[in-house]
Amino acid sequence: MVNLGFKDNLKAELAPAKDTESEFARRHGDKIKRDLDAAEKQRKNSQGETKAWRDEPEE
Repeated sequence: MVNLGFKDNLKAELAPAKDTESEFARRHGDKIKRDLDAAEKQRKNSQGETKAWRDEPEE
């Protein structure tokens, strides 16, 4: 069984990190979403190019 004092201490230590993460996401969430969308679009485009390259007949 986990020592309840240890568990409470761990929660207290991690609470500031949770607040910092929330603040970061609030301030930069739109930029993060934009960059993730751009990365997904680039990934899809590169897969399409790779597929087209593979479909070309060999000489």
